[in-house]
Amino acid sequence: ASSLLAIASATTIGTRVSALVGATFGQIASEPAVSHPLLVATLFFLTTDFCLYWSHRLTHDWTFLWPFHATHHSAEVMTPITVLRRHPVDNMFCDFFTGIVTGLFLGVILGLSFGAVPVTMLAGLNVAFYVFCLFGANLRHSHIWLSYGPFAEHLLISPAQHQIHHSCDPRHHNLNYGQFLAIWDWMFGTLYIPREREELTFGLADAKGDRVAQPHGSLVRFMVEPFRASARVLRRKRPAMRLAVRSGDELSVIPGRQLEPAVLPVARAPGLLRGLDPFARGSNEIPPDEARPIHGGPAE
Repeated sequence: ASSLLAIASATTIGTRVSALVGATFGQIASEPAVSHPLLVATLFFLTTDFCLYWSHRLTHDWTFLWPFHATHHSAEVMTPITVLRRHPVDNMFCDFFTGIVTGLFLGVILGLSFGAVPVTMLAGLNVAFYVFCLFGANLRHSHIWLSYGPFAEHLLISPAQHQIHHSCDPRHHNLNYGQFLAIWDWMFGTLYIPREREELTFGLADAKGDRVAQPHGSLVRFMVEPFRASARVLRRKRPAMRLAVRSGDELSVIPGRQLEPAVLPVARAPGLLRGLDPFARGSNEIPPDEARPIHGGPAE
């Protein structure tokens, strides 16, 4: 349902903004958008994939959102239906963020290029993209290792790269956020390219890579625990609070930074636009014994 709302919001906003921008500033092309379907589809794909990168990354970098996204990362066995293992709040945030921001960006870009874009054209592109996302997630959420090689993995996210995103290994924490294109990870310094096949363990882990006890062992805990953990984060005055290892029956929150993956000898591509990244990690790391955040959570 949230995906349908994302499609509707992106279509509605994109159509209206393109008409407004085109009428206000004029358009570059003399022909309407329907005369350039391939170009419009390319602009749509790039814009949507860029917004998906940031919606995914924000669920890791914003402390109050991470507990909801952690329900997806707590899967210890990867199957094609793992893509559906997501908390409703995580789903709604990602879909609404992507829908609204994509609609605004597309509206401006297409409006300046072609003027008003037909609602049927944007709706069809939105539906096609989300269907492509659904079917494209099968191998990424599995134990089947499929790497595209170093060159292609600078451009496209392979199933192996997304599996690395789910890994407990500290070298893999907070990397490979991209949906289809790897260029956004490459630009902002979050790209990890495997040199060879790696043995991966999935689930939530601390900064040492030790897997922590399953915090979502029942449907009730799956639905309720993220609200409790997020509320604890929001109640804390310090912004650097981190979701940490289990203590008794609850996930406790302690201060500290996540171990910085870049200090380890990994095949991490340098960020082309790292200086523009508002979430770029600093160089001051706290030893794992002092800060033990759950894998995938926010890092300064």
